[in-house]
Amino acid sequence: MIISLPSQWKLPLHPALQHSAYEDLILSHEFESLVYRDFQGKVHPLAAVSFEVNSDHTVYRFKIDRRRRFSDGSFLSAADFKKSWEQGLLQRSNSANKNQIDGLFLVEGFSDFETSKTISGIKVISDDLLEIHYTKPFRLAASHLAGSRYGAFKVSSGKIIGTGKYAIDQKSNQELLFYKNIFHPEDGGVDRIKVVYLKDQIRELESGDVDVAAFNTQVSTYNSLIGATESFEVGSSWLLLNGIDGRIFSNPRLRKAFQALTWEIISKKLKENPDVARQMVRFDAQVYPEVLNIRLPREEVDRIISEGVPYIPELIEATKKTPIKIYISGVLPPVYDDFVNHGLKIEKLEFGSFLDVLQDMHHDFTADVISFGAGFNLSDPDGVYHLLGKNGAISSPMIHRANVVDLLESGRDILGSDQIGKHYKKVASAVLDEVPGIHLGYLQTNSLYRKDRVAIDPKFMGKGIRKFYIYQKVNE
Repeated sequence: MIISLPSQWKLPLHPALQHSAYEDLILSHEFESLVYRDFQGKVHPLAAVSFEVNSDHTVYRFKIDRRRRFSDGSFLSAADFKKSWEQGLLQRSNSANKNQIDGLFLVEGFSDFETSKTISGIKVISDDLLEIHYTKPFRLAASHLAGSRYGAFKVSSGKIIGTGKYAIDQKSNQELLFYKNIFHPEDGGVDRIKVVYLKDQIRELESGDVDVAAFNTQVSTYNSLIGATESFEVGSSWLLLNGIDGRIFSNPRLRKAFQALTWEIISKKLKENPDVARQMVRFDAQVYPEVLNIRLPREEVDRIISEGVPYIPELIEATKKTPIKIYISGVLPPVYDDFVNHGLKIEKLEFGSFLDVLQDMHHDFTADVISFGAGFNLSDPDGVYHLLGKNGAISSPMIHRANVVDLLESGRDILGSDQIGKHYKKVASAVLDEVPGIHLGYLQTNSLYRKDRVAIDPKFMGKGIRKFYIYQKVNE
């Protein structure tokens, strides 16, 4: 079976180096974390058979599923997780922060890791019991331990392997081969899968060159041979603003001006043509989706955004001296000309691949404005921490705004459900006011597949329709 993805990945693929949703999808087939999150953000056991939390959310105890085996046949134990996380922190990160830091930096002993090379708060009680002790209450700790970057791994015959359904042969950043892990306790999934990067997934699917177009976000007209899984919101689309000292958007007035101008342009385009977006997106300026029930009143959102309007002339003058270096892709229709028509001087940036975008966002900081997509957690508003928090796994110094960072840090201490909504409304307001980025809306994704070759195995639908093992060959 041949499955395509719309983005390249960076080699070597390693759990601790995962820094994009595409890499997480790939790696999750080989490296299993203790828990996983469903589409509503709820946490369920995966490589753990169960877990429990003490009353003040400072100690989490996981019972390891000892049936699970690495692809070399060796059995999983609690020690494998401690060793994997500690070894992972020694890897050179692809992001500005260590990729596992948002789930581990509050663990006892983490502050001493640079010298000790171990984290005392990760305790192996026995082969099947792992305890994690945090320095203060952390209500979302289990959720942050989901995902492939917290998967257990080991080195066998020179290769990094995991306990997932597949072992992956990393051919290149455009081709991977998946082989069944014969020791995995769950049935299902085809024996071999080729995963390829294709810029135009739908054309190749229609021509018959691939069987499945996974992680599809394009608006498409499907023919009689093309089936589609149900769409679901997978993340947010942003224009991130570089606020590093000395850059044009280190000035908060100019950030607010650019936000106001951007929404003026988007609103006009949507009014003229509601279907203007090239991707499946629900445009929305608010950082939290409706399901979290902590939305700001529409008039408050409009008021905060409109506060930038008086500063637009100042922004225009500033760009005459220092043109805005801007990279836009994805959900936005072409808006470069609109910015120019409003008087902005811009320098249009081009990146060769998504990997180059990540390099610039996390390390080079060339762009003043950069398109970026980030996942969110539907079960708790702290889910934006990984992008906007100081120690977020995919965060960047260029988008750190003091009030937003401080509010997200203090929000992690809250345990009472009656206090969460009030606090995170302050976060939602601060994001609009300080503009680490302009939240454009919520991205939807689905998978397209050739109905003459592929069927969906219904028993896996609840676990995640992005997993490759939901597909089975027709007549098999």
